[in-house]
Amino acid sequence: MVLGTLIPALAYLLFVIAVIALSPTGPTPDAITGLNFIPPPLLILVGVLGVFSLWTSYFFLGTEVKDILIYDLRLPGFFAFMLASFVPLILFFFGLNNFIGLVGFIGGVFLALESIMVVLMYLKLRHKSVLLYLPLILVFLLGALYEIWRFF
Repeated sequence: MVLGTLIPALAYLLFVIAVIALSPTGPTPDAITGLNFIPPPLLILVGVLGVFSLWTSYFFLGTEVKDILIYDLRLPGFFAFMLASFVPLILFFFGLNNFIGLVGFIGGVFLALESIMVVLMYLKLRHKSVLLYLPLILVFLLGALYEIWRFF
């Protein structure tokens, strides 16, 4: 568990440091085009770190979304897998390919939805009133809506 947390964290850190340190005018929306002056082997290394960073987020967040769809919303397993796996890819291929914006959008929306689900699971387990936790749910919902509004 510790290695599974530390390895992606190290990849993120190296990628962020590489993009910030090697971008003379600052990071670009796709994080890579600003690095066009560095040697190709170093650019490949930065690209690999970027793909690894994006894949770890996509894979684990997608797994969590799939499990929420299956266990909390009672969707069939294959349908949940298809939604969690291919909706982000379809959005990417329809032009939502700004790397920084896409990561912010996916993180903002899906983490807000996941947080709402965690609050709802807590309420169900503890038999608490939704009214007590409604402000917290609304904060997460407003965060997701803001991210959607900002992105589009």
